[in-house]
Amino acid sequence: MQLRLRIQQVNPEVYHEPKVCPFAGCGARRFKPHQQQGRPKRLLDLQEEFVTARRLRCVRCGRSFRVYPRGVSRSRQSCALKTLSIALYILGLSYREVTDRLAASGSPLGKTTVHHNVQAAGKRARELRAVWQQIWHRSMRATAVDVTTRQGRGRSLVVSVATDEGGVEISSELPDDADAPVTKEWLTGLAEALGRSVSISVE
Repeated sequence: MQLRLRIQQVNPEVYHEPKVCPFAGCGARRFKPHQQQGRPKRLLDLQEEFVTARRLRCVRCGRSFRVYPRGVSRSRQSCALKTLSIALYILGLSYREVTDRLAASGSPLGKTTVHHNVQAAGKRARELRAVWQQIWHRSMRATAVDVTTRQGRGRSLVVSVATDEGGVEISSELPDDADAPVTKEWLTGLAEALGRSVSISVE
């Protein structure tokens, strides 16, 4: 069986504009552009190097705030890159292996940043990693490559990462003798941990 995770990529043309003023006690729903041109924001991402942060002003309280394109927050790394680092860790890569794989894709993250990403995902991410190792009978060492391959004899776990205009896709084999109830529960937990920006399929 083939496990596929599809991570939604940054869309620099679509912005997250709040429905309500983000400042406490205001509650207004109308905003005006505060700048003629937005401010460039350097981004750590698999595809976008820069995006434009726009500034809006609330018509009621007069305060201004920034809005970012879909998949971008105040953080320097994109939401897609953060999710990818967490997913690779859950799928068995060590912190060093995650950083090496991201660096090979042109989006270097330090081990400390990857660790912080995993910690922010909470205890659930670490539990999912442990169950994944259980599914593989704790005998596998994961290796991230550009193309899914089978190497050597016996059971080799290979995690493939591919990037295109639509986003990032991670794929890995599921062992044929994996316990079905455990695998189903794990997939449910994975979907909850990674959020709505990730689509999961098993073929």
